[in-house]
Amino acid sequence: MLQDAWQLSPLLDGNELMERGVPKGRAIGATQAALIEWQLETPDATQDDARRWLARRLSEEATR
Repeated sequence: MLQDAWQLSPLLDGNELMERGVPKGRAIGATQAALIEWQLETPDATQDDARRWLARRLSEEATR
């Protein structure tokens, strides 16, 4: 899997990230980078898993 990491696309695109509460701008890129990292750590993840991951991330950021 790691040899193909450069081809990996985020399970959620920027539009969906914004629809789910990620602010426009640099936060989209930062969230996509974190999502890719999570995907590498969780290779069997689905889009639904990614949505749950995003919800947890946004919840954690809101409590900071």
